[in-house]
Amino acid sequence: MLTPLLDISVTPIEIHVNATPAKLEYDNTLQPIAKVHTTNATLSMQTTAPEMRIDTYEARKSIGLENSGDFARDIGQRGMQALSKRIGEIVQDGNQMADTANGVRVADIIRQKMLEQPELVTTFLPTGGADVSFQAGDLKMQVQPGDINCDWGKMGCEQHYTPATMEFEVVQRPEIHFEYLGRPAYVPPSADPEYEAEE
Repeated sequence: MLTPLLDISVTPIEIHVNATPAKLEYDNTLQPIAKVHTTNATLSMQTTAPEMRIDTYEARKSIGLENSGDFARDIGQRGMQALSKRIGEIVQDGNQMADTANGVRVADIIRQKMLEQPELVTTFLPTGGADVSFQAGDLKMQVQPGDINCDWGKMGCEQHYTPATMEFEVVQRPEIHFEYLGRPAYVPPSADPEYEAEE
């Protein structure tokens, strides 16, 4: 039986590894802030009411209800007309009286005057109508639009990053041990201290 003469023993390496994972720390307690300024919309309206004007003066004037100016003017015109008419009548009467040579008597002239009838005229009052005028109303609108302004504040967020680390520690180095299990080979064999000569 052959036995190995060489004993080989191996001591492996021993390594301790310490790993620290990466870490991210942040603080987001500061929330965003927005300031909103609003301007309300406005509506301005300007209205003018419609107007209807009814002037009945001409109708009232036709039945004798005049203002002071027209009344004085009409009285003056009627006075002039009456004066002119009366002068004409006096002239006509004078001409008739001057014709007495042809048999015209003053008594006949007076009787004729007494028998004269006034001239009758039929008319419908009032003779004038009403003057009606209309002015339409007006509506003006002005719209001022509203406005919204937003002022955003910055959001606070603090971050702190710790990178990952790995530490390697060699606790035991690797080793290989060789051990010879046989005996030394002496040449000549008698050089071996344990040599025994054969008998």
